[in-house]
Amino acid sequence: MPGVCLGSQAIMPSQVTAVVLVGLGAPTRAVARWQCLSIAIWGIAYGSLAALGVGLLT
Repeated sequence: MPGVCLGSQAIMPSQVTAVVLVGLGAPTRAVARWQCLSIAIWGIAYGSLAALGVGLLT
């Protein structure tokens, strides 16, 4: 589940991933925790890339 939650953000929305995981029988709380962690990690990563990109433009 961690790999699916962390990796799927690059190819599909987290809402779709969460529904599929729960539909396949994964525990709802575990899916919610991993999705929250995944969204935070991707947000930090994209925010860092954006900050570096803006720094290159100025």
